[in-house]
Amino acid sequence: MKRFDKIKTVQMMFVAALTVIALVIVFRDKELFQMIAQNVHIKALAVLLWAALGSSFLFMFLDIRTFTNLRKENNELDFAVYTDPLTGVANRNSCDAYIENYEGVEIPEGIGAATIIMAGMKELNEKFGHEKGDSDIREFAEILQAAAPDDCFIGRNGGIKFLLIFPQWTPKDWRAFETALAGRVRERNEASPEGDTLACVIGVAYQGEEEANSFSELVAMSDRRAAAKLSGPSPKSAGAGDTEK
Repeated sequence: MKRFDKIKTVQMMFVAALTVIALVIVFRDKELFQMIAQNVHIKALAVLLWAALGSSFLFMFLDIRTFTNLRKENNELDFAVYTDPLTGVANRNSCDAYIENYEGVEIPEGIGAATIIMAGMKELNEKFGHEKGDSDIREFAEILQAAAPDDCFIGRNGGIKFLLIFPQWTPKDWRAFETALAGRVRERNEASPEGDTLACVIGVAYQGEEEANSFSELVAMSDRRAAAKLSGPSPKSAGAGDTEK
């Protein structure tokens, strides 16, 4: 649609330039001006031609307005379809679409997946209510966005489950993410009322040290590892550092 806007803008400028040139010629040529003013047929023809130019300009302007509104509506529709309304990060549809982009192709070397599941949410909802639970989920999503690298994909892949995809997984980058995540969660917990504590478990899998046949299988590995930790001993409230396979 940006190309359409450019084309329509050029057309409008061209029509406007023709109109200005025609008016300049008429008003500078006194003989022509008098001929148009005195001859009813020529005057009618001139009026029709300028009306055609003016209407063309108007219709092109309306076309731009219409397509601008359509683009805005499409963006809003995409946001509704692919964005989680609670947290503002990608939703499950986006997660599925992201994974499908890698189906049928060789898994990129070094790519990593992390499934992060918030822990203790059932108890928190029972104590503070679901509204507070939603607030904590939203807050945790903000913490993830702040801690993750800029090129990291972050999606809410279920109620209390988040999927992170690291295009270039390196131990150094992962340790930096873990440290940032733990620090931000710790700061948040220290400033919150007693009992309102964020905690999570993390399951990781990355290409290069796994035997995954597809990218979706790699993601599934991280999901299973996180789920296994969630059913094990109580996770640390800082939410990081518990990322062994």
